[in-house]
This record gives sequence, C-alpha cells and structure tokens, in this order.
Amino acid sequence: MTMPFMVIEVDPKEVVVGELAGDDGEQFVYEHLRAYCATFDPLPAIDVKIQSGRFVLARGEYYLRIANELERPAIRAIIQTSGAESIVGFHRSLSREEVDAEAESAGGVSEAWHICYLENPAQVSHGAVLRQWFEDFVKASLQGIGMPDARVTGWRFDPKNGQVALRFPTPFGHHDWQKELMYCLLNLPQGKLVSYQGVRMPDQSG
Repeated sequence: MTMPFMVIEVDPKEVVVGELAGDDGEQFVYEHLRAYCATFDPLPAIDVKIQSGRFVLARGEYYLRIANELERPAIRAIIQTSGAESIVGFHRSLSREEVDAEAESAGGVSEAWHICYLENPAQVSHGAVLRQWFEDFVKASLQGIGMPDARVTGWRFDPKNGQVALRFPTPFGHHDWQKELMYCLLNLPQGKLVSYQGVRMPDQSG
C-alpha cells in the first residue's frame, strides 16, 4: 500500500543530511550535473522524512547539495504526510493538480539547454565544426517530427573544460527523438563525451 505523501517547498538549508543509502554517484559527474542544474528551476525534488522535528534527507543528496551551492531559496521535497503536519505548516505545499499540470506541461515542447562535456576537448580542431554538426542534427531531426522552424537558439563551447552547451526547442517525452539524440551524442565527428545533462555517458570502448 502506497503511503500518502505531499510535495512542499523548503529552504535547502533546513534539510539535514543523515545516514543515507547514498545516491548513485557512479551515474553522475557532479560538477557537470551542477552546471546543467544551473540552467533551470525548480530543481528535481528530493525525498525527506521527519526525525526529531527536523527534515532529514532520504534521497537526492546531489540535488540538495547543488541547491545550497547555487543558493536557491527553495527546493521541492516529497514527504509522507503521516506525522508531518507539525513541521510543514509554514511551508508552501503544492497541490496534486499543480504537480500534475506541471508534469503535463513538461510533456510538451520548451526551450531547454543541453549540457555536454567532452573527454578530450583538444581533439576539437574548430568549435564551428562541432556547432554545425549540432545545428544540422537539430534542424533535420526536429523537422522530421513536425517542427519545421526549430533551430539552435543558444550555443557555448569552452575548449578549456570541454563544455558544450546548446539551447533549442526540446520535445520532452518523445522517446524516439530522445533515442536519436543519444545516437547523435555517441557519434560526434570530433571528440567523445564524458557526460550529458550530468549523467555519465556509457563506455563505448570495445
């Protein structure tokens, strides 16, 4: 039986990091994840529980840490409602309708940043070649799913730390397109990616 829960906004400084099973650090590259999280708000929700009248983190240590480092005034927290009434009263709660509406909106299209990091940026002989590769992919792939005017609207390439950042209208929830994007990322004409949106890319050796 699923326990009833609620979603609240809480100051990340109010959340105590207790003894955790631990986030899957092998899945993420922390600095890369933080760079990606800096491009949007709100951050992904964390899970908390109540212990001794305090919010104690149960899941989402990376996101809580990032929220504090980025000095975000609030982060969303999922909490079981049983026994939580005494501590959540002064925090903004999100209704199920509000959460559902946001989830539905996220299934559409919006301008979004895509943050990648190259394993060896020195392999990129000219950033313009890499940019043209991405622009060609965005134009061709998004036209193919009925977005004829889609184009890259933002671009950054830092040859020192290997960050590649581009912004374009992104069809969230379109699984076939997301597979096409991943194929593109794994087959760059120059260099090899370490991460995408903070998630470590699979090892392509062998």
